[in-house]
Amino acid sequence: MDFSLNTISYSLAIFLFVLSAVYLYLKERKERFKRDSAQNNLDFRGLQKLFIPPYLIVLLAESLQAPFLYVLYHSYRFIPSQIAALHVTGLISCLLISSITNRLIHKYSTRLLCLTCLSTAAIACVFKFSDSFLLLFISRVLDGVSAGLVTTPFQEWYTERHVGRMDFPPEWIENTFTKVATGAAFGAVIAGWLSQTVEQSTGVIAMPFALSALFMIIAGFIVGGRWDGGMKPSSTDPPATLSFSKELAILFRQPVALVLSVITIFTESALQIFVFVWSPILLKSKAIEGTNLGFGAAYACLMAFSLIGALLFHSPISKRIPTSRMLAIALFCSVFTLYFSFANLPETSLSWKHANFTKLLLAFCLFEATVGVLSPALGSLKAELTPTMSRGSIIGVPVTVISSLCILFLHPLGDAQQSLIGTALGLLIMAAFLGILLDLVLASRGREAPRPLSVSAPRPISSLPSVHHSPSQG
Repeated sequence: MDFSLNTISYSLAIFLFVLSAVYLYLKERKERFKRDSAQNNLDFRGLQKLFIPPYLIVLLAESLQAPFLYVLYHSYRFIPSQIAALHVTGLISCLLISSITNRLIHKYSTRLLCLTCLSTAAIACVFKFSDSFLLLFISRVLDGVSAGLVTTPFQEWYTERHVGRMDFPPEWIENTFTKVATGAAFGAVIAGWLSQTVEQSTGVIAMPFALSALFMIIAGFIVGGRWDGGMKPSSTDPPATLSFSKELAILFRQPVALVLSVITIFTESALQIFVFVWSPILLKSKAIEGTNLGFGAAYACLMAFSLIGALLFHSPISKRIPTSRMLAIALFCSVFTLYFSFANLPETSLSWKHANFTKLLLAFCLFEATVGVLSPALGSLKAELTPTMSRGSIIGVPVTVISSLCILFLHPLGDAQQSLIGTALGLLIMAAFLGILLDLVLASRGREAPRPLSVSAPRPISSLPSVHHSPSQG
């Protein structure tokens, strides 16, 4: 069984990684004679070289932690309720920081916030070498701070120089974040293999976190040494409560936007639950059968399927389908794949010895492929239907509340995995039927959201919301 699971993980991940790389290479080769002015501008490419490499290092470092976070807490012999509490601590910390990020950007320089993100992440990784619950609790708080700062400050630093300093056309920004998203997508797969190699060669479960801290420090030296501090924006950001009230007013004035927001809440909550539960389910294979499952390899396989899903969404064939219909199709596919996972789970906690972990891993992989379509589809529709709402927005509050309550109250139960997967399945079923309603309404109005040009990076299977479409690592 051990050989089968690890072989499947490595084989599928390598095959899909190479397939994706070849596809993008052929696509780039086909379009190389259509280079636009952005690609030919040396100053613009110089700005990209200044921004993209250190940011990709940060995202790689973040993904390195994802495969072994739950496994680490389990190795310290924490009970399920303690692990759930640590996980939720990171979620809440991330939500609080995300809600004030815009105000922090208007008060402090973006480089300072970027360095704060890197330093808190590095310190959090170091604390994970301790089995003290207090230090791990502090580590999770720092994880949340880092996750809350890993997207907006970095992107604001780049945007300020792109538009404000160098006066490049705003439409060129898409070119930069296309490269970032594509690099992060492949980096997530590489991070799984790298974390597995480090853990396996040293025999220390916490070692991937040390490597992550090292990468964060390297990125910190580049950011601190090569990036300028920037100027603080002169405008003042409104209080968070005022922003939330405005967003609520927008939603209640626009029923279509409200339906999309509810779909997002149900979907993101289900994904957060899955992010938490996949590790303890596969961990059962080791506890029951004495296998040595490679969690880094499994993570790389999941991320490879998510990458394939993202490429499918941006393929020429799928672009003929309206985005709202792609969303509805992806939601129903996610329901079927997660139901397949649920159906292969033992009915009771005493029946795990009969579980087919190979089927479970394949079901999780297929589910991640649907997530690769869901994330960019939701992002595209939100950009068209709610363009004035902030990136984090009020949607993050119910997502955090729903996922946190489910994890806190269901994970300590004897049949925790069945309950959590069942809850995520129920949330996706509601989102799927709302997705059909949304597609019917938009079709009747003759509206179709434009497809984004970039390949959305896979959502990291970690303990906090993803930074790549939302992220982040925890």
